[in-house]
Amino acid sequence: MGELIVMLRNILCISGMVLLAGCGGSAEAPDDETAVAETSDPSAEAEATASPAIASPKVDCGDFKGETAPKGQPADDILGVRQGMTLAQVQNVLQCKNSSYAVNTNERSVSLPSGGQMSQIDLSADSGLDKVNATFVGPSGSEQLVHVDRTIEFTEGKELPVASIKQELADKYGAFDTSKYYKGDRGEIVRSRDGQQLSSGNSSYSVCQRQGVQLQQATPCLFAVSYSIQRDDENPELASKFSVNITNHAKAWAMVEAGERQLSADVQRAKEKVSEGGLNL
Repeated sequence: MGELIVMLRNILCISGMVLLAGCGGSAEAPDDETAVAETSDPSAEAEATASPAIASPKVDCGDFKGETAPKGQPADDILGVRQGMTLAQVQNVLQCKNSSYAVNTNERSVSLPSGGQMSQIDLSADSGLDKVNATFVGPSGSEQLVHVDRTIEFTEGKELPVASIKQELADKYGAFDTSKYYKGDRGEIVRSRDGQQLSSGNSSYSVCQRQGVQLQQATPCLFAVSYSIQRDDENPELASKFSVNITNHAKAWAMVEAGERQLSADVQRAKEKVSEGGLNL
């Protein structure tokens, strides 16, 4: 009888009709770790445990929503980054806009018309396809933003219609002067010191349209906004790359004046020290 039972057991194991635990080993159920190892889907497990490539911002983004021009004044920001903001403010705003930005800064000295110097900080925030540059100038420790630009590249299949980009620009900033550019793929809004929009025929247009910080003389300019669109090679109605720039010339000159006031204050303090004690030669 014993031999018959063994024979039947072997037949059932070979035919696959008995659970693995019942053939040649203990009849006890596998422990939890073994069961998971045998039944879990590796790809699903990896997907469940994978963490984002970039950690979420470590700041309260409710406090850093960016700034816009006061109501009734023309828009002068990109992503809520505008003239007068500090480096710390801009860093927090950009981190909250896109935690994938790799942010770098570089500080250097720039010359003032009086012959002295003040500080300039250049910031870049780059996620690979989306890059923001910002320039801050002023006395060291008191630098404020005077220029910001953004460039976006579109991957294949995610290009945006050129017409849609132009419409969004017009909705935010107003009517651009595109008369000098083919198909309007470039455009400018140039404003004089009193806020009026200059036309390309105005004598100050060429000075005020410049993108870049001018620190050697005052200009009759408030700010300039410009854009450029690069069309897709295969479908020219789509954009493969887009850039927008804003330079606030009035703020740049205000920071020059602040820098020169700082130098004058330093000289005055030095004179006071001399009057108090001098060199005692």
